[in-house]
Amino acid sequence: MNNPLISIIVPCYNQAQYLDECLQSVLDQTYTKWECIIVNDGSPDNTEEIAKIWTLKDPRFKYFYKENGGLSSARNFGLNLANGAFVQLLDCDDYIAKNKLELQILDLESGDISISDYEKVNDNHEKLSLQYCAPFTDTGFSFEDLILKWETELSIPCHCVLFKRTTHRFNEKLKNHEDWVFWVQLFYCSQKIIYNRNVLAYYRISANSMSRNINEMNKGFLKACNFLFSYFREKKERNALLLLTSKKRRIRNTTKMTLKEIFAKKFPSIYNSYLNYVKQ
Repeated sequence: MNNPLISIIVPCYNQAQYLDECLQSVLDQTYTKWECIIVNDGSPDNTEEIAKIWTLKDPRFKYFYKENGGLSSARNFGLNLANGAFVQLLDCDDYIAKNKLELQILDLESGDISISDYEKVNDNHEKLSLQYCAPFTDTGFSFEDLILKWETELSIPCHCVLFKRTTHRFNEKLKNHEDWVFWVQLFYCSQKIIYNRNVLAYYRISANSMSRNINEMNKGFLKACNFLFSYFREKKERNALLLLTSKKRRIRNTTKMTLKEIFAKKFPSIYNSYLNYVKQ
């Protein structure tokens, strides 16, 4: 490859306080042939003001405003504008290592997708944990692990991945796990996936991060599974359908266990009476 263009897509919504650091990590890249598409998804804060300053600093930064439609909508907006042969997604509250593009573009000389490891950090840039995110075994990429172990044993933040530009888009009807659906579809259609064992991405855990309602997340997870089930049923992929059936069973079991824990915590006397009754 002869220095192909990489499109970096940065969706933004109401997180202007992190945008400078995010875009600085883009500007610091040792690989210089990139465009950065900043998508303001209707932010009520000063995202636009900050983004426009960066477009004046370097013409490779391009700013776009759209009405609020959610993260998937903003990512798709950027994907539709991308001119590069390769794509790097980067949420505005995260950042990447300065040599990320340089190292992973080398991977893509022989592959379709490159996945790096990442570190979780807090707002003070203190490292919280190293994450080995890629679903790989000794024999290579594991599609089975991507389906069965997602959320429980692995996850792939969007900025860990560099991939060839694709016609795949994020499902805007899903409220969560839309990234998982995107990866499953993209990886399924890719010939070769490479695991880059360097820490090249930083995932921010903010003090203001929203707490997640586990049951609502699991409902969303099941909805994502059902979407993929329809996708693979059309393709007559029996193995994928079996994996998804197993995944749905695991999610339902997790939901039951969670409800039991909540009931035991809120109504301990009733719960203990029930246990004693069952033991009789």
